[in-house]
Amino acid sequence: DLDRLEDPATLLSLFRRPSGPKALGDYEKAIVFAPTKDGVGRVEGKPSSFVRLVELLYGEPDRPVVVGVERPEQVERIFVAIWGQQWRSLRRSFTFCTGSLSSRTQNGSPFDLQAVPAAELRRFAKSEHAPNVVCQDEPEPAQQDAEEWLLRTCADLINPGESSLRQFLRGFARQLPGERKLFKPLAEIDVLANKHIRKPPVRDLIRVVTQSYPRTEDGRE
Repeated sequence: DLDRLEDPATLLSLFRRPSGPKALGDYEKAIVFAPTKDGVGRVEGKPSSFVRLVELLYGEPDRPVVVGVERPEQVERIFVAIWGQQWRSLRRSFTFCTGSLSSRTQNGSPFDLQAVPAAELRRFAKSEHAPNVVCQDEPEPAQQDAEEWLLRTCADLINPGESSLRQFLRGFARQLPGERKLFKPLAEIDVLANKHIRKPPVRDLIRVVTQSYPRTEDGRE
């Protein structure tokens, strides 16, 4: 089960393109995969490099996100890291592609996240699904302007396990549905819970929980 993998990025080592006609024989055999126990691998870069992407992905969860790239390899690791950070039910529903030449859909709904050729970005932006667009060469937002939940989420992508976010998502969200809109309020709750370990800001926690989960059954965890 892919949603059980501690570090889905270990799958990337299995992706190989044929080097020529004589190499096709390698693809006639089943691939044996042994999940690593070395922990979650790191993504190269600075947390601020991914703020815009994460902000659009979880801050506007009803719209797909399209990233313009020169080569798919530029985003493979961060896309898989984003997927691996999620709780299991969100992993099962989250759709992404690192090399789309046309808008990908599943059951009529656009993929949550797609990387497309930078030269085709304008065409994708005008598609019927009205995606949010991220350009690889756009300037990074100033760190002081980013919300704390964004910085914490991006820092966890760079250095998995060095904060409580991933563990919090695995535990608190285990019974929640796989919906992108739930990620931001969960990350905000994690920030508030860790801001004052001995004396959590109860009023702020109550505000975020009641706004994000208005129905009793939504916040049963």
